[in-house]
Amino acid sequence: MEDAGGSLWLLLSGLNVPKPSQLVRFKDNQFTSYKLDEAVGAGASLVDREGNFWLATSTGLRRLRRKLITTLSTKDGLNNNEVYPLIQTANGEIFIGTVQGVNRYANGKITNPGLKYSAKFPFPLYMRGFWEDDRARLWLGFQGEGGFGRFEAPSSVKRIGKNDLPNGATDFAADRAGNIWIATG
Repeated sequence: MEDAGGSLWLLLSGLNVPKPSQLVRFKDNQFTSYKLDEAVGAGASLVDREGNFWLATSTGLRRLRRKLITTLSTKDGLNNNEVYPLIQTANGEIFIGTVQGVNRYANGKITNPGLKYSAKFPFPLYMRGFWEDDRARLWLGFQGEGGFGRFEAPSSVKRIGKNDLPNGATDFAADRAGNIWIATG
């Protein structure tokens, strides 16, 4: 991933090799390596407005802040340690998707927004993707119950469309005409 400051971020991971993974930053022709405490598989990543690097992994959410890597887990409020999509919204909140729903990180705390899906699908959804549109609305991609919808404050998901996407939406994009394109997988 390349961040806004021109740094390239890489994860060197050997899941089949019993060595801890390394997060590597390449900037100004120099490599800087940050050792993780275990081998991890990674999903999404982002650099927030404060310059912290966030990495979604199968064993928790990793945050690199001022050369210190912190692992955030269920002990810190995550619904589940298996984290996949991440997004920082226009208002600065970070939404974290897990295999058991959504968490929000704001003001230094992880919270559960308590999203309500439907009576037919009362349990948390396996999150697959996030996207924020040009009107600052958060779109959610999830497995089951239609596959995608929009977050409606304070704690519900508005289902969009009539057709189900059984494997869920993983990516979203808008074209110049305002049409929303959805990838599944």
